[in-house]
Amino acid sequence: MSYLDLRLHSVSKKIAILSNWRMLFGLVIFFFWIIPVFEEKYVTLLYPLSFILLAVFSVLIYQQVKLKNFLKYLQLRFTLDQRKLFYKNKPSVINSLDFQFQDSVSSQNPIWEDLDLHKKNNLMAFLDCTKNRRAIQFLTKLIDSDRVSDRIIEERQEKVSFLFSQKGSRKKWLTLLTLYSDDSSSNYQLSLLNKKLVEPSYLFGILVVVYGIQWILYFQSFYFSSKPFYILGMIVILLVSYIASLKIRVTESYPWVNSFESQVKRLRLIAKDLERLAKSAGKKNISLLSHFQSHEGRQQFFRVIRELDLVTGALGVRQNYIIYGIIHAFFPWDFYWTLRLDKLKGEIKQNYFLWLDQIAELEALLQVAELSSYFDHGVWPKVIPQGKTLVLNEIQHPFMRNHCIPNSLVLTEQSNKLLLITGSNMSGKSTFLRTVAMNHLLMQMGAKVVASFFQSSAFKLVTSLKRTDSLEESFSTFYSEVKTLKRILDDCFEGPTLFLIDEIFRGTNNRERLMGSQRYIEKLIKTQGLGIITTHDLELASMADVNSQIFNEHFVDRIEDGKMVFDYLKKPGPCPSTNALKVMEMEGLY
Repeated sequence: MSYLDLRLHSVSKKIAILSNWRMLFGLVIFFFWIIPVFEEKYVTLLYPLSFILLAVFSVLIYQQVKLKNFLKYLQLRFTLDQRKLFYKNKPSVINSLDFQFQDSVSSQNPIWEDLDLHKKNNLMAFLDCTKNRRAIQFLTKLIDSDRVSDRIIEERQEKVSFLFSQKGSRKKWLTLLTLYSDDSSSNYQLSLLNKKLVEPSYLFGILVVVYGIQWILYFQSFYFSSKPFYILGMIVILLVSYIASLKIRVTESYPWVNSFESQVKRLRLIAKDLERLAKSAGKKNISLLSHFQSHEGRQQFFRVIRELDLVTGALGVRQNYIIYGIIHAFFPWDFYWTLRLDKLKGEIKQNYFLWLDQIAELEALLQVAELSSYFDHGVWPKVIPQGKTLVLNEIQHPFMRNHCIPNSLVLTEQSNKLLLITGSNMSGKSTFLRTVAMNHLLMQMGAKVVASFFQSSAFKLVTSLKRTDSLEESFSTFYSEVKTLKRILDDCFEGPTLFLIDEIFRGTNNRERLMGSQRYIEKLIKTQGLGIITTHDLELASMADVNSQIFNEHFVDRIEDGKMVFDYLKKPGPCPSTNALKVMEMEGLY
């Protein structure tokens, strides 16, 4: 067994023991409070003892919660280690499982469907370690960025490579961020901050005085058996509490626990790490956690989070009915903490959402850095500030780990601007397009790419890789493609664009497909875009004879022992043969 396995087993065993002791003490306390109801002579003995046992009971609860959190941490850390083993196809306890991205992404960018980014064992499934909403939204923004300058890509890469270098701490931070899920809604939290909890009133002071009198009556009844006075005191407390609740809206503070507690626990867990990380980033002039890089910003964060953690924790006591009931019998607990919460609201509103945004960026970029660590043969891409160039050597698809053959590519605005790829069915044309697109997307996010060399300008990536009809808009497959190609053309006229088009105009007849493709390419070549188009029309290859900016390459199969064999290597020139009839014959269609 590994060290992590042993720790998991040991902690689970301790939790079971604590659970048994907690149950035993709970029952004893219950009986210590019930027996004096029937036998008053035991009051002076059992009630004081019950308070001692209650203190021990509270410690047991605290220790059990602490151990459960640690167990969850170990389990999440174990899962994080297994993800990497799974990616590398090494023996793993979860090697038979598929990673599935569980969240929904509201993006109109067709690249999500074209590259299957949200499907199992693909980009988002491996990226999304923490399952937190704000981090997912930030990752989505990285993918959906419209036109990103070379400077922005370099800044992202600086941040990711900085986090990538934190090998000893990166998994710890990711695990801590996963420990308490951030599924709270910013809009809902903002609505809570805008609600008035307290109106000017002296009722809380009156309530404290009444509780003080109740303490006196309690001790009087305890030593002199004056029960009527004690009962009268309880009635007065209930009456004053009801009147106070009209001015101090205790019930309005209840949603704060559900909405803020989990997030505050996350922030408290990583507070010290945020400080260290922000300082380290600041020394290297990396704009990560910028608010935390100043001493004043860090101190404000620590103060507010400490106070918010204290308030939500105190209000959360109501979840334990025994302790909550005992506390409220002696002190106006909810009223006090609602007053403290009301005083804290303004300071929370000032910077809370800025903190969440910067931590969401950190969380997202940590996941990008963790994914980059999976690429043993990956490199940091070089971003070219000027011109339009794409140079790729031995590029592979990041998520086809054992099935993708390395290929290379050079595109420039002076020559080799448009690559026409012809080839046999199933020979690797579409996979190559997806390989280029996926790695370019990783570059845009600031990640490593899977290649021996990767150099690119800051292109906008546009794709047309899948064809579907649209029942909602009554579009045929062909018309849907026409609209997609028009969008690509507009993007290419607008600025530097990398276009990847698979089997152009496949939805129409041979004659019109050839004529349409030729005219579209003639127009496309005059834009600021460069890219790749695959086709089965071998006649299109002749366009390279009259335009030096167009060049041909191909994928092809060969027949060995009556079977088709593919090497998936891209070769120069147009494809010398096709295999459609051979595929039909082998499948018995004729």
